[in-house]
Amino acid sequence: METSAYPYQRNNSPLLTLIFYFLLSLLISLLQITTVYSEEVIVFNTLDSHFGKPILDGFKSVCGSSISIKEYNMRGRSSEGKQIIKEIKKRININPPKVILTLGTPATKLAQEAITEIPILFSMVVNPEKYGISGKNIRGITSNVPIKSQLVKLKKIVSKLKRIGVLYNPRQSSNIIEEVKQATSDMGLELITLKVSSPKKVQSSVRKIIEKVNALLLINDSTVVNKDTVEYIIETTLENKIPTVVYNDYLVKDGCLFSLAPDYFSVGEQAGNIVCKSREDKLRTPPSIIFPEVFKLSINLKTAKHIGLNIPPNIIASAEEIYR
Repeated sequence: METSAYPYQRNNSPLLTLIFYFLLSLLISLLQITTVYSEEVIVFNTLDSHFGKPILDGFKSVCGSSISIKEYNMRGRSSEGKQIIKEIKKRININPPKVILTLGTPATKLAQEAITEIPILFSMVVNPEKYGISGKNIRGITSNVPIKSQLVKLKKIVSKLKRIGVLYNPRQSSNIIEEVKQATSDMGLELITLKVSSPKKVQSSVRKIIEKVNALLLINDSTVVNKDTVEYIIETTLENKIPTVVYNDYLVKDGCLFSLAPDYFSVGEQAGNIVCKSREDKLRTPPSIIFPEVFKLSINLKTAKHIGLNIPPNIIASAEEIYR
């Protein structure tokens, strides 16, 4: 009698073979699913705000189910933020995430100081250069709006624009002033600046500068624009019929003429494209700081009427927020 070299071969059957391959394919599928969902993004938020939700919604709209998200919120408290960082570092040791997405400056700074081995992608940070937000593992989408974009819009509204004024504290905003100088030079506008060393000097500086300019550009400088100065700035510019360009719609609602601000859902989409739709190395490669791609226009028509400006209909039609 001939003996098989494979003693168990005679026990095989088509049914057993079919079951074996079915179980093997099922196991492979499960392993593939596990691999997809093991790609985790840690979201580290500074504070609940109406900006944060659209960023996350935009991010999720791009990434979908290709990633899992673990969210932390320091609720504006530094002590809670430090505890969160400890927990994040423990997670990194067990299962390193693909990226840490930070929302806001405090969360970004805490992550920057503690984490060097994982890419950090920041958002909702104004003037990141001022806060020293940079490093080999850090890049992000600033909340700054390009100055030239603001001035181009202003020129369409104020056709006879020649001189624009800016108040600033050199310790806070020197890099932004360099951008303003370049933008005004490119557009053939005369720039008049005044340095302001403390909020107490804002009122006299406003009175001095509005005598020399056709419009005022308020940059995000907390020495100049704060709860103690903003009412005076708005009242004085309205009284002197000076259009004021600002960086958020709250100030437009209070009486400034218009603002361009980031569309935060679009910012989330940008972040999602970087994390989920690009090559892995794009998380670590220049440019380290990029501008938002889409901006939201807000206009105060009551202010326009008060200072004698007729806003072109196409500008009004393009605005997302209109205050009357």
